[in-house]
Amino acid sequence: MQQLHWLPAHPDLSAAISQAKRIDDPLQRLHEAARLATFQRDFTLTARLDKLAATGVEQHAAAARLTPLRLALLSSHTVDHLLPAIRVAGLQRRLALSLHVAPYGMYRQALLADDPALDAFAPQLVLLALDAHDAPLQLPLQASQAEVDAAVAERVDELRLLWRRARERYAAQVVQQTLVPVAPPLFGSYEALVPASPRAVIERLNAAIRAAAREDGVLLLDLAWHAAAYGDGLAEPVRWHQAKQLVSPTLAPLYGEHLARIAAATAGLSRKCLVLDLDNTLWGGVIGDDGIDGIQLGQGSPSGEAFLAFQRYAAQLARRGVILAVCSKNDLHVAEAAFAHPEMALKRSDIAAFVANWEDKAGNLRRIASMLDIGLDSLVFVDD
Repeated sequence: MQQLHWLPAHPDLSAAISQAKRIDDPLQRLHEAARLATFQRDFTLTARLDKLAATGVEQHAAAARLTPLRLALLSSHTVDHLLPAIRVAGLQRRLALSLHVAPYGMYRQALLADDPALDAFAPQLVLLALDAHDAPLQLPLQASQAEVDAAVAERVDELRLLWRRARERYAAQVVQQTLVPVAPPLFGSYEALVPASPRAVIERLNAAIRAAAREDGVLLLDLAWHAAAYGDGLAEPVRWHQAKQLVSPTLAPLYGEHLARIAAATAGLSRKCLVLDLDNTLWGGVIGDDGIDGIQLGQGSPSGEAFLAFQRYAAQLARRGVILAVCSKNDLHVAEAAFAHPEMALKRSDIAAFVANWEDKAGNLRRIASMLDIGLDSLVFVDD
């Protein structure tokens, strides 16, 4: 599986890192590390980028305009091999992440008893990175649904106590990792129909964790939902028994990516605006040449249906609060007229900033940011 496939591929990231190591100025070296962190990278290249940035982050985070954030990882599985990936994914988002790892399996003690090291670190973000091996619910296979629900409620109450202590002691935002099923199915396709089957219990527990987190203002690193994308690198029995690793080193960049997204959001670094090109992005063809009846959009062709599906996704993003803008090399009246197409899922009224002219797109993106009074780093631009 290609790691971080949505990022651009570098022609030779290894050579670029080697060249950056020769930069004498640590601030300049840090800037270059942050730039290189925006490319696809595997576990080895991620570790090299982490080393490249290390000295510069310690000395020049403020000068590099990086936002500092202290993140504590309290885990029931080994996470040390994930730390470089977490830091580099943070660097990609202009975050200077300081990480503290509590002793293996001691997450309860860290929050409920005295932990001078954690107190001195004073985390702003606390991740409870738990796994399904930790404190499994001891239920016989013949247990009823009511017995399962009672055991799940007891476990969630314990987690809520830990969440509460993290907030009380450190005023920290808490992130709870959901549990990835580890036991092989006992009942095949009937697993979900047996209340106390191992996988059914984990599914029920995750549902309860999500509900409690929503009520308590706790964020989720929903590893259970991401499990399909991780593939065989997650919860492998051999790796678990050898090193208590839930996440394979090969998938560390992906884990770091998911966690850094949450960390960036808590630091106010979320993207706020989706900027859309028009021709061959919202529809197939060129509106100025093909006319409103000639573009590919909607039912009847694979490409038309694909463009419609993308528009519907953008419309859903708008409904959840993402600002939509248009940046297109086009005549304004021609571009706006296209929104009268009968199969357009997006309407002209959905677009908060509409810029269509023949000027440079980079300049137009700056203009859109100014119109919306947001930073350039708040924009995501989609272009064919």
